[in-house]
Amino acid sequence: CACHRELNATCTDGSGDPGENRFLVQSCSCGSGYGGTFCDVDVDGCNDIDCFPGVECTDNPAPLTGATCGDCPNGTVTRNDSCEDVNECQSNATNDCEQNCANDVGSFSCSCNAGYTLNENGKSCDGQYVAIRMAQFVVFPR
Repeated sequence: CACHRELNATCTDGSGDPGENRFLVQSCSCGSGYGGTFCDVDVDGCNDIDCFPGVECTDNPAPLTGATCGDCPNGTVTRNDSCEDVNECQSNATNDCEQNCANDVGSFSCSCNAGYTLNENGKSCDGQYVAIRMAQFVVFPR
């Protein structure tokens, strides 16, 4: 059998007729963390795990299985072994937009209402205050 027994692989009985001029096909049953035809390939655990975008995945070397994701990026928090976005717009500690706040993955951005312009600081707005004249009509009896 060509299986790598030193890597905890075992040979399995194959199929076919071992009679004259015929071959008996055997296969390998691989140990934990190994794969391939002869169980000599370290299976990449990163193929089976989805790390948060931009987070590095590190394969656990055989005979271990699986993989480990790196630290969550700024603007996210670790919950249940994954990264979740923090909505900065919902917190007075992080949302210092003067008018409008839009949450982005890992950050946020500010914008202004119509008629206003976002300042260079990216948070406050300048614009023109438009006063509306109200006319008061008084009806006099005839």
